[in-house]
Amino acid sequence: MPETLGDALPAAIHRVREEVLPAYEGIGAAGQPAIQLVINPAIREGVDALASGDVARMARAYQALADIKV
Repeated sequence: MPETLGDALPAAIHRVREEVLPAYEGIGAAGQPAIQLVINPAIREGVDALASGDVARMARAYQALADIKV
């Protein structure tokens, strides 16, 4: 069964928050620019987009989160 954006976005937020963020925190000060400039803003935008119900905004937020790798 195909995954909906309403399912995929929370999963992407969870993945970045629970897997990627700790990895960047674990490398210390070198990880802080990525955390502050990319990861945290992407998580916030994902949560805000989901709350807004704006499908286009949710799609952009999902793609931004999907692009974040460890």
